[in-house]
Amino acid sequence: MFRLMIRVVGSVILALSFTCPVSAQSDGSVLPFPSPPSESVANPRIQDSTMKWPKPPQRLPADAP
Repeated sequence: MFRLMIRVVGSVILALSFTCPVSAQSDGSVLPFPSPPSESVANPRIQDSTMKWPKPPQRLPADAP
């Protein structure tokens, strides 16, 4: 009985995941904003890798109230 319930719930979740459209806009008009790209470089050795925090993007104009 438990296995049947798990199978039914899994099937419903799988079916809903294919039917629910996702409309993502990447122009910044919808929150949350996408993550900025990483400026760090990962190499096989830690000595050759560099860690650089990205600068926070300026989303508001300079004359914003």
